[in-house]
Amino acid sequence: MSPDGSNKKRVVRSGSISKSSLRRDGVYCFSPRVVGATRADFFSIESLLASPPFAGKQGEELALAIYNYFTSPIDGTFHFLAPEENLGQPRLRGQVHDPIKYLNAYGCMLCGNHSSLLYAIYTAAGFRARQFGLPGHTVCEVYYEGSWHFLDIDMWTWFRNPAGRIASAYELAKDSQALIVDNTSKSEPCNLPDRDLESYAAMFAAAPVSDVEQRIVTAWPPVKSRRHSMDFQLRPGETVIRSQFAGGCFPFPESWREALSIVVSELPKSAQTGAAAWKGQPRERYAPFRTHGNGRWIYAPKLGSGYADFALGVWTREGLRQDRNGVTGSGTATIRMQSPYPFCGIPDTAANPIRHHDGVWLEIAGADAATFEVDNAEGAWAKVFESTGQGAFKQRLDITQLLAQRYDCLIRFTLGEQARLDTLSFDGAILTAPMSLPRLVRGANRMELRCLDKHHLCTAPWTRIVDFRASADLTAQIENGVAKPSVKGWQKLAPCDASQPVRAVFRMDAPGARKYAWFWVLATVDEPPADQGPKSALLEWSLDGQKWAPFAAQGIGNSDVQWDVSLDGEVLLAPDSAACVWLRLTSDTAIARLEFYGHLDLGDANSSALRITHRWTEESQTRQFVAPSGCSIYELTCGRNPSGHTIEMSLPSKVVAGSYSTMALKNLTAPSVALV
Repeated sequence: MSPDGSNKKRVVRSGSISKSSLRRDGVYCFSPRVVGATRADFFSIESLLASPPFAGKQGEELALAIYNYFTSPIDGTFHFLAPEENLGQPRLRGQVHDPIKYLNAYGCMLCGNHSSLLYAIYTAAGFRARQFGLPGHTVCEVYYEGSWHFLDIDMWTWFRNPAGRIASAYELAKDSQALIVDNTSKSEPCNLPDRDLESYAAMFAAAPVSDVEQRIVTAWPPVKSRRHSMDFQLRPGETVIRSQFAGGCFPFPESWREALSIVVSELPKSAQTGAAAWKGQPRERYAPFRTHGNGRWIYAPKLGSGYADFALGVWTREGLRQDRNGVTGSGTATIRMQSPYPFCGIPDTAANPIRHHDGVWLEIAGADAATFEVDNAEGAWAKVFESTGQGAFKQRLDITQLLAQRYDCLIRFTLGEQARLDTLSFDGAILTAPMSLPRLVRGANRMELRCLDKHHLCTAPWTRIVDFRASADLTAQIENGVAKPSVKGWQKLAPCDASQPVRAVFRMDAPGARKYAWFWVLATVDEPPADQGPKSALLEWSLDGQKWAPFAAQGIGNSDVQWDVSLDGEVLLAPDSAACVWLRLTSDTAIARLEFYGHLDLGDANSSALRITHRWTEESQTRQFVAPSGCSIYELTCGRNPSGHTIEMSLPSKVVAGSYSTMALKNLTAPSVALV
């Protein structure tokens, strides 16, 4: 517990490892990102707070810096419907509540998402914070300098009380007219362009309060949402393009169809004409009319034996061999595509259910008997092409619907004895929040290339979500527990004997022969009824399922809202990585969720130097800048009104001498890393 009472995340380390020994300068194929020297680094909440707009600030100075950044019409978020990923992440319930996804992929959100974002930033900065519900609104307030303060980045508001302090939510509820409508000491602007302060004040006036505790009574219990990682591996023949331009591809969840019509109908009549312009797409309702961004994730490995691309990039393989032109049978290979940005396409909102197309493509060319499959969001294989006869084939397959709202997939191809594969290329649209790219200004723009994960390791994420849907069988994994219905379509694990805790054990195996370097776990448990005493929950981990070590604990209160309470913890295994991790969750109340976010240790697998290209527009002219090879810090110079920034990062194919035999492929090890 920090001095001001906030909870600090604890990292349990199973091994002793120094930062200097982990640093592998030049390994830029792991989590490479280009950051503007004066802008926020959205790689993590920690890197965000260490960025120039926030670094060194405390108290109200930091709270206002956060508010000003995220209400900026240039670098901030904008108000739109809540993101959902149920199509691509079927084991995750409800809306997206992950601040790293908001900042890097979406950039737009509703009040509840803005509240989650603020809560994550405040608590990471060492503040106490709390979220709560108002009639028609969800918000977050922060505690500093001895009192609570309310700053609303969703509706662009804060108000000072007569003492000159930014008022708390309780103060606004108790004196709404004076502090909200009549107040002259407030944010500028104050409230969204198509809203009015009178309705904002009425909302606070209707909020239930406790005069004894001086708070809004609908405060939530501790809710964690920090799960997503921006880590990835860039392989030879792979390119990622991040752009501020909208290319027409975006996730469109089923809930938006009805929600958009409701939102439009509730707007003032003067705003409903303009609302039609953004209906059906993520677009701001008012000037400057910001929208989403799109990029591309391209993987086009050279398959011939003169290149190391196939050997360095394949996920699994059996029985295949290479010649100078490509891969030949018989055998099977699997390739993993993994991006920190969700794949997306053009939504067909007239379809029922909504379908996505023209966003993600798989291009293949070869000859004779071959089968190509892509796993779906549930992990089952879906056949996308089959050639059973002799002769050549060449296909460009639209696999957008299989990849919509997903961050990774497996592509498997099987070749017959005489078959061959000469070309395999993946080209997918990704969703990129324009605010996450460094803003360009006239003159010199200093850029920095950063790499490696938060522990300065070469890793890539491997996520496993325990299935708590009503159709799942969880009974084999619990002690003193029984599966009971939760919200519609979901279940929870409740104690059989209320005097004893429920305990659930889960085994998380790393795929193939890989190992975990570190992992993070998020779990949620129920609050008990208001008439019950204090409760608790405990997370433990083990390498053998026998010897257990705690890494997260959480007291369980009984708030007015009777909601979920979450606990999370992280374990650094490196340098002694593990192929299997056991998790044990013990709780006095019902267990509702467990999510495992592992990071696979990928060593120093590398190829040639990373190539970085910047593109932007000046006065309707396209400009381009190629970063100097060997430089991690560089400048690009812009003229008047630069806009539409695009950053392309690619690793060229890796050329090797000679051809690989089947045995050489099987035993191939990564070459040494060259400094970039």
